[in-house]
Amino acid sequence: ASDRSRCLSSTLRQSERKATVKKTDRQSAVAARHACTACAKGQYSPRSWVTCQACPAGKISQGGAAECTDCAKGKYHPSTGSACIPCDRGKFADWTGFTECQHCPMGQFQSQIGYAACEVCTPGWYSTSGQFECLQCPEGKYSPIPVLVGGDWNTPSHLDWTLDTSRVYKRRRNLPLPVSLAMKDAGFTDTYRIVEPNPVQSPGLTWSPMFRMSGEKDQGFERIDRIYLKDPVFGGSDGSEQDQPAAAATLQPRRAAVYPLVWESDEIPVLERSFPSDHGAVLVEFDWVTSATR
Repeated sequence: ASDRSRCLSSTLRQSERKATVKKTDRQSAVAARHACTACAKGQYSPRSWVTCQACPAGKISQGGAAECTDCAKGKYHPSTGSACIPCDRGKFADWTGFTECQHCPMGQFQSQIGYAACEVCTPGWYSTSGQFECLQCPEGKYSPIPVLVGGDWNTPSHLDWTLDTSRVYKRRRNLPLPVSLAMKDAGFTDTYRIVEPNPVQSPGLTWSPMFRMSGEKDQGFERIDRIYLKDPVFGGSDGSEQDQPAAAATLQPRRAAVYPLVWESDEIPVLERSFPSDHGAVLVEFDWVTSATR
């Protein structure tokens, strides 16, 4: 009898252990259904997603992220990987979220990794695209760099005081104004007028969005803030194309605008204006152009 009872007792204990194990398994399964697992680095999962997704190119994430963030300037992220990669020498990334770095243009270089911009070769030195150093020009050749001069000139330009504009602006005459002509004689060009050559259709007025009256009279509205460019002179002694350094580059104005685009009302107090300046701002965008593509 005692043997039988020990057998029954052992069987009951085994049954209890099996039941306990089954109950524990069910509890674990239920708990697993209610638990959340952190996404790995390079993945993200917004609310209510049942799986993690890989970050798109140009973006990365740390573990457990709900969204991805752009790679910083000077770095990039291809379609694979969990970390942003610094740009190699001779390359740059001047904005966030790059999927690949850009080659330094001709006439520029970058000797370090992870940079957002390239440096310009000094006069007498040149480079081809994507270089980490500049090379010295050989004997008999040279490579100057562009020169930009800008600011408040406090005087109009002869390009704006023409016969056509004198018919629109009552104070203007067709006059050879000396300051802007001196810049022209020194080899400088007015970059705004390269992009916007018609002074009637695109006056580019920068004086003055704040002061429109002088005493009881209207102010004379003028374009007195300008950006000038001196284009490098390429070539050998005869100035021929074939004598140019292969990597010589210059700046080409592509787009230009004057801000504010709309002048604010005189009734708005100066400190409450979006653009509280007596001068307008001139913005000119340039492209690097090589001697081979000029």
